[in-house]
Amino acid sequence: MHRFIHLRHRATALIVVAVAVAVAVAGGASYAATSGGGKTHSTSGNRVYACVTARFHTLNLLSASATCPVGQQKISWNIKGERGLRGRRGLKGKTGRKGLTGHTGETGPQGPQGSIGAPGAQGPKGATGITGQSGPTGPQGPTGPAGSLASAYLDAYSSSAQLVTTNSDLAFDTLAAVAPVGIGTNAAHNAFTVSSTGNYLFNVVFPPSNGPFSAQLTVNNTFVETPEGVSFSRILSLSANDVVTVRSAGAMPVLVGAGAGITIVRIS
Repeated sequence: MHRFIHLRHRATALIVVAVAVAVAVAGGASYAATSGGGKTHSTSGNRVYACVTARFHTLNLLSASATCPVGQQKISWNIKGERGLRGRRGLKGKTGRKGLTGHTGETGPQGPQGSIGAPGAQGPKGATGITGQSGPTGPQGPTGPAGSLASAYLDAYSSSAQLVTTNSDLAFDTLAAVAPVGIGTNAAHNAFTVSSTGNYLFNVVFPPSNGPFSAQLTVNNTFVETPEGVSFSRILSLSANDVVTVRSAGAMPVLVGAGAGITIVRIS
């Protein structure tokens, strides 16, 4: 009975070993054979050890440290075979044919257009606002007082040459086209009298003479400082009935040519 059990266990072991050997051989696993009297030391924990019988051609599993009986050979192999070399990359397969384009669905019919709504009624025009009343015209201001300035002017000249001695007055015998107003002259036309008080502008012009000539204005026979030259202008403040002349102030008699002129205008 004991022998039968031992044989049964051996048969089971042989089947397992045979499967393991087949797997190892098919997977390219390596194995090592050792002598019956030697000890095999595994280089990893994933090895299988067995004794090969020459007589029965069987495998008896055992541990790594066990020794096979006389006449048997101890072998071992890896439980997991070593990784094989990477195979060559397979050829690229042909591109498959493009599938047929699917049918485009039919366009649905367009829906009917809705009717245009009726325009709304125009709103009434707003009433025009009332125009504001014009304000009353302001009262007219009172008339200002009449001005106190009375017009006064005179324009005269000499029609011929005249010999003027020292301290003698020049004569202006010809009046211009405009008649004098507010200013009178004597018979000799060498003295002028103002009728109103005010400020008067005098413009005097002398033509060329035969020698040096100097003249000044006088008011009531009193000299008034006047710039020297062939002509001059001066503003004098006069009172009513003042008499004004143009008097020679030179040391020698001088023949003054025709065309000497005088203009007198009241300015204020």
